[in-house]
Amino acid sequence: MANSEETSAYVEHTRMLAKVSADHHQKELARLIEIIGRGPITQSPAQVSATAKRSTRRSKPHLQKRRKMICEISDLLVEGPKYCAEMDKRSVPPPREWLDEGWPRSYSQAYKDTKWRKRINDEKYRMTKK
Repeated sequence: MANSEETSAYVEHTRMLAKVSADHHQKELARLIEIIGRGPITQSPAQVSATAKRSTRRSKPHLQKRRKMICEISDLLVEGPKYCAEMDKRSVPPPREWLDEGWPRSYSQAYKDTKWRKRINDEKYRMTKK
């Protein structure tokens, strides 16, 4: 009989510890939520991140204009030297960084050099992929 009483007391003690632990965790969670100031949690973390407002980064006006011009020329489906001739015809300025690196002053001239050809193609790809 003592064995049965010990088992019963042990089970009761374990239940009490579980309840105390659950109560403690619940109180601690409520305290942390109050500290953070978010109020009660009603959404899962996935829902919160999905509904969180995404910060938008505005590009500079001169870059928006360049991007628009490059996209318009790309929509003509011209490539290589014809693309560069169209860029020169519309007076699309090169990126400012290129000017400091020895820009040949026109897209048509730059396209003859493999270094600049790669940069021109990469820029066209970056500008038109969005």
